[in-house]
Amino acid sequence: MRIPKLSRKMIDHPAAVGHAKPLAFATITVAAVFLIVSSSDTAISEVSLLSLPFNRVASDRQEAREPEFLIRPSAVRSLQLQFIREEFGEAGDEDDPEDSSSYPLVPPLNVTEEERVRWLRENLVNFDILKSDNQTRKFHSRVARFLGQGCSLQFFMTWISPASTFGSRELLGIESLFRAHPDGCLVIVSRTMDSRRGRKILKPVTDLGFKVLAVTPDLPQLLRMTPAKAWLDELRKGNKDPGEIPLAQNLSNLIRLAVLYRYGGVYLDTDFIILKDMSSLRNCIGAQSVDTASGKWTRLNNAAMVFDRHHPPLAKVHPGVCFNV
Repeated sequence: MRIPKLSRKMIDHPAAVGHAKPLAFATITVAAVFLIVSSSDTAISEVSLLSLPFNRVASDRQEAREPEFLIRPSAVRSLQLQFIREEFGEAGDEDDPEDSSSYPLVPPLNVTEEERVRWLRENLVNFDILKSDNQTRKFHSRVARFLGQGCSLQFFMTWISPASTFGSRELLGIESLFRAHPDGCLVIVSRTMDSRRGRKILKPVTDLGFKVLAVTPDLPQLLRMTPAKAWLDELRKGNKDPGEIPLAQNLSNLIRLAVLYRYGGVYLDTDFIILKDMSSLRNCIGAQSVDTASGKWTRLNNAAMVFDRHHPPLAKVHPGVCFNV
């Protein structure tokens, strides 16, 4: 590259030379730091669930083969999701039929109850979560068989959104779950994750021997013999007010209570980071806010719950309760 005369004079000037050396050194330093940061990801990627001493399942497999992909502590970064896409293809490469209509449909704002019911009837076909078919009717048998293989603790999560939106944050939460509970079982109640794409997304976890099942829910079966069953029947006919907030969000609230009543265990939102073993917790729910003076909770949050199977209060599951948690 040709240097203009003025620039050459500035570089040749004694005063400019003194400034040029620090500038050159700073440039080299920045470049060196950039190379270190760029190459450090390779080193970080070696620190994974596979290499953790408490991971007995993965340790047994380590000598047998090297996995194609490692879940890393740096998973929160978008780089991990990029690796998944490189391994399994871009989100648009595989067109899951559920993804096109699984976004939580939001009722129109500032309308009457009658208008919301009419809106529900017009959009019922788009609510995949309300559908019942051969896949949903296998829900109980699949869950029972999965949990019957021996679990130190049973975990449940829900995912109503498209599988393509299940990303780095959710994988990091799952990683933290198995760091603290390597012998635990995780059931993800989700129609969209119970798909070829969903299985590919979870493959880094299942390839290491951890027990994860994504399964399509069967709402009539889950809510059988509960006060919510009659409400669901009317909703599926388009005769109930869906409420002012996304119906999928409220159904997620309902599902989490129903699965804990049917099977018992721990429910967690997908963005939770678990720091230690939870097996000592029994029949409790997360407190969102606590009165500093009395030490008593003032508001509960159903993002984290632990209940025994058939715990009496859960038998009274009702949409009115779920929608106001």
